[in-house]
Amino acid sequence: MKLADRIGAEKDLRVALLQASAGLLLIGGAMATWRQVVIAQAQYRLNVTIRVATAFTSALEQIGAAESIPRRVGGVYALERIAAEDPTEKPRVVGVLCAFIRQPPQHAMASISPDVQAALAVLSRIKSPHERIILDEAKLRGANLRGLNFEQASFRGAVLADADLTGASLRGCDLTAADLRNAALKGADLSEAVTEEALLSAGDVLGTSSSRRQPFPRDGL
Repeated sequence: MKLADRIGAEKDLRVALLQASAGLLLIGGAMATWRQVVIAQAQYRLNVTIRVATAFTSALEQIGAAESIPRRVGGVYALERIAAEDPTEKPRVVGVLCAFIRQPPQHAMASISPDVQAALAVLSRIKSPHERIILDEAKLRGANLRGLNFEQASFRGAVLADADLTGASLRGCDLTAADLRNAALKGADLSEAVTEEALLSAGDVLGTSSSRRQPFPRDGL
């Protein structure tokens, strides 16, 4: 091989080696960046999980505050924020709110307390379409459900006397033996609802013509 050819070959080899080295450095940098992104994402998810768990614990403490209605109302709205921030927590939030609403009041009251009213409003906002909400035997006298969405909910044996259900969506609800005496029902959608033995004023049975379906089973939230 001539000297000029050898020098040219060596030059080409050095260029190729430099290009290969640059490529390896580029790949290494990309892998390092990708690794940092993966670590950052994992750290973010961990931080969200810790934040949600801490917030959930705090919210439970708030709604369990026996003598403080404002704290319980704050806990209800804290649960709504948790459901909005982490949709995977929504079923757990719905379950907690249902249990909270079903809990018998500590003192006799002419109508429901503001914390229970807030929980009803939040449930209506966060429930998924056609999600079953179980509020059997809940004491909801005087509740304001005006225009709220409780499709497919179960109110078996619930006390809804004096409640405002004007324009409420109660389609497919189970209202078996519910007390609806003096309830405002103007514009409420009761289509496909189970209404056997539900009571209106003077002990009238509500809409038997619209209640031919079998009652829902009692399982659920």
